[in-house]
Amino acid sequence: MPMTKQLSSEDCEICIRYFLDRSEDANTRVAAAESLMYCIGQTPKDALFKVLVDESEPDYIREEAAGSLGSLWAESEVEYERIIQIQPPLLDEVLCDFDLYEVKLNKSRLGKSLNLFMERYFTRSFMA
Repeated sequence: MPMTKQLSSEDCEICIRYFLDRSEDANTRVAAAESLMYCIGQTPKDALFKVLVDESEPDYIREEAAGSLGSLWAESEVEYERIIQIQPPLLDEVLCDFDLYEVKLNKSRLGKSLNLFMERYFTRSFMA
């Protein structure tokens, strides 16, 4: 059960537009990224992931995207095909809420990233 109050789909669409619009000021984009953690569905996750992996985006925007995406994954389902594409330190941001939600990562779904996860996040709980 989600621990956060959800935004309406209309508000989420507005947040996505602000978040993806590089002409918006930094504060607006950060606020939009934070707000997206209160949205349901795949579209907010897609927008957050798009910015997170875009190295031309400012680091602070990518960090906000990572935190919000991690919250969404912690409340719903981890997208393993995406999480294994994220490198530290942004991966650290993604995983922040996983302990709060008692998310256990499935080792068998981490593929080539398993060693990274086991070395860097050895205190985390994993499924077999």
